[in-house]
Amino acid sequence: MPRPKYSRSDETYDVLRRHIQPISKEYGCDDSYIYAIKNGDTNDPYPHFRRLFSAAARAGAPVRVWLDDLSGVAVAAASGSSCIDKLSEQLVQKININAEATTTIISALSDKQLEKHECHTVLAALALEAENIKKLEHLVQRKLAELGTKIPTLE
Repeated sequence: MPRPKYSRSDETYDVLRRHIQPISKEYGCDDSYIYAIKNGDTNDPYPHFRRLFSAAARAGAPVRVWLDDLSGVAVAAASGSSCIDKLSEQLVQKININAEATTTIISALSDKQLEKHECHTVLAALALEAENIKKLEHLVQRKLAELGTKIPTLE
């Protein structure tokens, strides 16, 4: 079966139309290659990937891996501060949140009883910890995306 040729998609045009030079520079190619994609003179890679993604999603494959990877790439590119700086900040927050959660749990259990309101307080503290861990995971995934490394799924 011959390989399908994909004409330029509207999505690709929207992405490329006002950013030829900076995209070429980041991609490490001559402007003419990006112009050729934008103008439909060469194969557009996006529809090919979209078709593969759609088939994988319908087949029940873990397409979240691609979404997380692409999200990490976009966040890394849009971020003003370095991933390491944000990771360090989030780690300090983790230490503080963990200390507060531990204090909350110890306080709730100090009388060897656990009342309804204390259960809710403990659950809220644990939810803050879980949210913090998710942020740390996202930052590490972002760093992997910056490094061009396959991002493991964290589920």
